Amino acid sequence: MLQSNRTSEIQVVGLSYASFIVLGLPGAILGVAWPSIRETFGISLDAVGILLAASTIGYLVSSFFSGRVIARLGTGLALALSSLVSAVGLVGYGVAPSWGFMILVALGGGFGTGTIDAGLNLYFARVYGPRLMNWLHAAFGLGAAVGPLIITALLNNQLSWRIGYLIVGVLQLIMAASFAITIRHWQNFGAVTDTPETPRAADVPLADTIRQPLVWLSVLLFTFAAGSELVVGQWVYTFFTQARGIDINTAGQWVSIYWAAFTAGRVVFGIIANRLPIHRSITVVMLFTILGAILMWANLGDVASLVGLAVVGFMVGPIFPLLISTTPDRLGIHANNAVGIQVSAASLGIAVLPALAGVLAERISIESIAPFIVVVCVIMLVLYQLASVRQISPLVKTKAALGD
Repeated sequence: MLQSNRTSEIQVVGLSYASFIVLGLPGAILGVAWPSIRETFGISLDAVGILLAASTIGYLVSSFFSGRVIARLGTGLALALSSLVSAVGLVGYGVAPSWGFMILVALGGGFGTGTIDAGLNLYFARVYGPRLMNWLHAAFGLGAAVGPLIITALLNNQLSWRIGYLIVGVLQLIMAASFAITIRHWQNFGAVTDTPETPRAADVPLADTIRQPLVWLSVLLFTFAAGSELVVGQWVYTFFTQARGIDINTAGQWVSIYWAAFTAGRVVFGIIANRLPIHRSITVVMLFTILGAILMWANLGDVASLVGLAVVGFMVGPIFPLLISTTPDRLGIHANNAVGIQVSAASLGIAVLPALAGVLAERISIESIAPFIVVVCVIMLVLYQLASVRQISPLVKTKAALGD
């Protein structure tokens, strides 16, 4: 029996990591594919904000209510259905006959992705410690690092950007089938040990969670934490090619270096996270993220710009998983509801901040992207310091979390 449980747990963790690799592909592909998509549909530079907004609306709705949906359907079934919906959206990108259709499928794809993201984040926050959480998000970074290489290779061989989305859509279909096959393995993990003094987190009304001021501070924090990742990932290709004169092949490689450093940061912190004070670690990585962004902005030469970009990637990478891991400590019995809300806020940041960068690039100059990144990172640090001042009543953790 113990061996069977261990095998099931390995399958769950491995499948979760594979799912996050697939989740990391589309956003990174968009950053390199965007100039080609613009040419295909004849749209403006800042129109990416419309696409991101459509995806975010679906993502916000599904992730916000993910805790309740998973409680009703069970983790495995919820993940299987959400992966299927996401796959349909990705295939829709690949066959979109018009810009309007592209926006429509972005809405549906975002709806599927939101539950996958929030569901797995909640699962790992409750069942596992910061080590496995960081590695889960490192898997996302691995997908994000591979994504630009896929689309760059396709474009270099005079192939359509659509093929990249079709490839990712097929991978997401495989994930849907894998979640369906392993449904029963997800039902035995994550049970909370309750005490008479502590209400069950699953029973806390969503309305009560929403009324907590600290939850809304976390909403702002996750908006800027996730947005900072995608502002860089989405716009550095355009920034370096059009503002700094870097050739397209080199810039594409630099985008992959950013996502590779992003992944490496998560892997490294997955190894050392349990040995360091988490609050101090988060503060330090945020400070170094700011320094890297300043170096990238300073325009001291190609090498300095690349180093600054790599530093930003390495340091910003572990921020989101570390923040998710600390949610039960910061928000206590509201953690179940709050994780979904935070992931919703992250999706809002992913849409709004890159879109705002696009507006600045269109209305002012592409060079304005670099100082904008610095400002976003500074605001993130300030919000984290404010959110760390107080905590809500503690949540009783799972045995797995305590033993990790």
